[in-house]
Amino acid sequence: MRINEIWEKAEKGVIYFILVVFIATELLSVFMKGLADFMDAHGSLLLISLILLSIFRYLDKNISFAQKTGLKAVERFTTDVLSLFNTPNLHEVKIFANSSYKYFNAISESNIRIDSVYLLIRDFRDAKSIQFPTSETGKMDFANNSKQLVKGWKSLLEQGKINKLHIYAYPFDSILHFMIIDNCKLHFGLLKPKHEFPGSDLNGSFIVDNTSEDGKSLIKSYEMEFNSIMENFSEELS
Repeated sequence: MRINEIWEKAEKGVIYFILVVFIATELLSVFMKGLADFMDAHGSLLLISLILLSIFRYLDKNISFAQKTGLKAVERFTTDVLSLFNTPNLHEVKIFANSSYKYFNAISESNIRIDSVYLLIRDFRDAKSIQFPTSETGKMDFANNSKQLVKGWKSLLEQGKINKLHIYAYPFDSILHFMIIDNCKLHFGLLKPKHEFPGSDLNGSFIVDNTSEDGKSLIKSYEMEFNSIMENFSEELS
């Protein structure tokens, strides 16, 4: 086994071990004069250096992964979705979400024209089947909100912002949202379930493009998952 592989398995443990040793020796040195003399400035500096080295190694690995895949963290949902629309016309956009209101807001605010939109949303027709929100009122609010969003998407079709619209409903609550643009850009993130309306909160979002092989592979995986849910676990809405 290579050294890098061994380190990747042990790095968290090593960091925690060094931190524990450093804290323990510093605490003991308060009560034991001999240990305090032994752990002079040079000894403390050595431990601090080891801690920093371990942390930098850990951060470097994770930052390298993000750079390798083209992964970028985004904080402002609408602004960053709009930043992906760098051409006035798009061929195909696929959206997977519980209700899609964030994506709808971003697209409706843009000047983009999209040939085909495939939308996969949580089935809202039977409000009782909705898991989150948990209250009866919250479920009805979610269902009514989703019904209005469907009308909103259809209005974009009437306005000419979208040429073809395909809306599908899947029968489960998701903790994931994502949008694929022309098979070359991916916006995705997690949803944090909550008992109150609207049933979930955004829990971070990321952007990936196809400028790297890993980015291409990730986009392809999401596209395959989208197609699988659309074809096998959803029903097209009229």
